[in-house]
Amino acid sequence: MKQGILIFLCYTALFACNSKPTLTEPTTTSKPAVVGSSVDTLCYLKTEGPDSTKVRLILNGDKVTGNMDWLPSEKDGAIGTLAGKRSGDTIYVDYNFVIEGDNEIESKIFVLKGDKLVELSGELENKSGKSVMVHPEKATPRDILSKVASNKLIFDYE
Repeated sequence: MKQGILIFLCYTALFACNSKPTLTEPTTTSKPAVVGSSVDTLCYLKTEGPDSTKVRLILNGDKVTGNMDWLPSEKDGAIGTLAGKRSGDTIYVDYNFVIEGDNEIESKIFVLKGDKLVELSGELENKSGKSVMVHPEKATPRDILSKVASNKLIFDYE
């Protein structure tokens, strides 16, 4: 009988040493908090008689996305998307748009000034299928758009 008890204790000790521990504390996975990033949506409009230009900017840190519609009454307009970056009050984006049935890409520069969005203009040249400003440092104001409430601005493709 002593041998049976001794064998039982040996097996118990052997299995106890080889068993894997179980977690008694609950485990949680947490994502690190994103500090300093907030998403802002800003909308701007310029109307001149029956013509209009609409811009929606979505600012997420230094990343910028959005939409731009240039809608002249007497000719085909341009409707497209914006994607780029922000540096201070200056926004550098590629405007990917359709005009007269053709897809085009043009680099654009905007400046935020209070409740205004200033679109800068300059001489363009084609580089790898994209129109880019030859001398962005010489760009001059082209259009000045006024800030409007986001719910007041409807884009044609919405």
